[in-house]
Amino acid sequence: MGRPCTICSHPHREAINQALREGYTFRDVAGHYAVSKTALHRHWQAHLAAESASPPVSQRPGSGTARRALFDYIEGWYNPHRRHSALGYLSPAEYEETWQPHDTVQDAVSAGMVSAADG
Repeated sequence: MGRPCTICSHPHREAINQALREGYTFRDVAGHYAVSKTALHRHWQAHLAAESASPPVSQRPGSGTARRALFDYIEGWYNPHRRHSALGYLSPAEYEETWQPHDTVQDAVSAGMVSAADG
């Protein structure tokens, strides 16, 4: 016969169950209710794990979704906002806001955008 569940006899059992259902970590719940993480894990496996079964594989986001989310983050926020040394430590968005087009190469040279050797 298995070991008796100490959480089931705990006076705050319902609050512990609710905290576990809401996704609090075993460490946080154990510290708050003065029980061991091992006891929480045993309780979770015996009584609560079946309630919160993970979704079927067909409903889980695939690697394509993760790749798109990562791409959207990098191209949509990170690259436009990070500072580039080649742009004088401005973000691309800041650089584009301050950039002024020049009508001629001479205007670009006088503004210091390019050297006379480049033109």
